[in-house]
Amino acid sequence: MLNSKEDTILGAEVMPAALLAGMFSTGIVVLPEEFKEVKKQAMTTQVPAAKEVAKKSPKDVVKELDTDVARVEIAIVQEPDVPLVWLGNFQKKVLVVVQDTTARHLNDVDYGFLTKILEAVNLSIADTAIVNAAAHPLEYYALQEKLPAAVAFYFGIAPADIGAPIRFPHFQVQKWNQTTFLFSPPLSQLNGTDAEAITLKKNLWASLKRIFD
Repeated sequence: MLNSKEDTILGAEVMPAALLAGMFSTGIVVLPEEFKEVKKQAMTTQVPAAKEVAKKSPKDVVKELDTDVARVEIAIVQEPDVPLVWLGNFQKKVLVVVQDTTARHLNDVDYGFLTKILEAVNLSIADTAIVNAAAHPLEYYALQEKLPAAVAFYFGIAPADIGAPIRFPHFQVQKWNQTTFLFSPPLSQLNGTDAEAITLKKNLWASLKRIFD
């Protein structure tokens, strides 16, 4: 019998043991065949397979099965994963993550400036994989699985912005999870001749020397 605290929490009215025993004195038996039939009927009410859902429009399916499960099934069928694309051959496992809303990979001006940065540390575009976070959604662990980087440059977007569980300031050389990270302001902000741009480029160069010397 439940104690008084359990009765209060569950909001239950406890039935006397003698009365309960009298109601079920003959016992309750569930026949195996009946149990199988009930289970079979329950299974037939499940959401149709993805192939069946794909034959119908999302509106029709939601109308027939207005449940969370049906909506998830539709999302799986109607919204396949967007493939990851990048520029470069990733020969030396150098990842460059940018956020450029004007180009598929990187606009021409920033591309030329990035090429000069890489040449300064004896790298080329072929050694890297340039991934544009503005072109498609990025998730850190999925990105790391596809492009396991030894060195990762993040220009204008922080690793934490795509799900990496680390935060650090601009130009700090950060090693984590078998990768050396460098987080910097956008390439467009570094590529200039004013005092601010010159200072940023000096900070970038000091960080690059710590990584590649």
